Amino acid sequence: MALKEWFPPSEDKKDDMSEEPWGLWATLGFSAGILAFYSALQILVATVFVSVAKAEHPELDLEVYARSLSSNGLCIGVMAVASGLICTPLTLLFTKLRKNISVRDYIGFKEPLKREWVQWLLILAAFLFLSDGVSLLLHQPIVPPFMVDAYKTASSLPVLLFAIVVVAPIFE
Repeated sequence: MALKEWFPPSEDKKDDMSEEPWGLWATLGFSAGILAFYSALQILVATVFVSVAKAEHPELDLEVYARSLSSNGLCIGVMAVASGLICTPLTLLFTKLRKNISVRDYIGFKEPLKREWVQWLLILAAFLFLSDGVSLLLHQPIVPPFMVDAYKTASSLPVLLFAIVVVAPIFE
């Protein structure tokens, strides 16, 4: 499905003042609601992981296992997919509740020109090169240890990659 189908252009109605996004307080309220729901989903997924682990290994130290979930690749992937696939539509719902403004206009989405894509990709490449260079000069790992652990513990690498490469950027 093309991006234009998800975010169709709005009709030009400059004289209608109801085409403005939600105000500060409404936006903060909706954001707090989404954050609370997101946090509840994260806790729910972690609880399921702990419950399943306890059922499979009754002798398991739950406190140690629960702490390990922050670098458990499968858990990170499932949390990100569950939260993203539920909270992204919730976010879009809140934007659609505002009448007479399209989601595209509400979030300020405009398709960049090819020149802009190239410009930002070059800036990103320069930033990554400099960032990695500074990390190496400071004798710091380029990839954080928790990400290495997440990769090693991902019993389903496709879930982790889908979460990191697709779901998380869309939700963000």
